[in-house]
Parts: sequence; C-alpha cells; structure tokens
Amino acid sequence: MKKRIIAVIILLTVIILCCACSNNENLEIGMYRSAESTKYGYAEITLSENNEFVFGVATYSYCPSGKYTVEGNALILTVNEEEKFIFTIDDEKLIFESGEWAEKVLDKGTVFQLFQEEE
Repeated sequence: MKKRIIAVIILLTVIILCCACSNNENLEIGMYRSAESTKYGYAEITLSENNEFVFGVATYSYCPSGKYTVEGNALILTVNEEEKFIFTIDDEKLIFESGEWAEKVLDKGTVFQLFQEEE
C-alpha cells in the first residue's frame, strides 16, 4: 500500500512539473517591441534563453534587467524584490499590466509583439 501511495505521489509530482515547465515553451525567446510608439518612443523587451531580460524605452538611459518567470499566462520580469513588471502572454504578444517604473512610460494594455527584422 505504501509503495502505491509513493508511486502516485511521484507520478503527480512529475505531471505537475511537466505542466509548469511547458508554460515557458509557449513564450518565444527574442525581442518584443511595442506595437505603437509610446510618448517616449518605442519600448522593447529582450528575453534570453537563460530566463534573463532587458527592458528599455528609446529615450530613457535606464534599462532594467533581471530574471523572468512565467506563471500561467503571466510573464513576470523581476529586477529585484521591489521592482517587477507584469505582462499577459497572448500568443506572440505581451500585454503590459503593471510595474511602477514602467507605468511612468507605458499605458496599461500596451501591446508588445515579437519583433522580426526584415531582410
């Protein structure tokens, strides 16, 4: 009986871990650019494979960077414990939801699209 319970717990743990890891697969690595220019120019977010990001706005010298995580359909960019930016993931788009510094330069609902340079 104990072996069955342990086997079920291990199986459930594996399933949960697989589901948690698969969220990142839906998020494409690369540069996302605001679909429209903000009052301070275009904003860009670059996501790297090692779960690191750089977030910049054209006319600002401050470019926050740090680690990102995906929780469900939320992308969370963490600079430090006090500074985080939250986006909703919608296919190949990121929609800005909140973040103290970013709220000074972006409107809630600003859409970022995966940027592909034209050849």
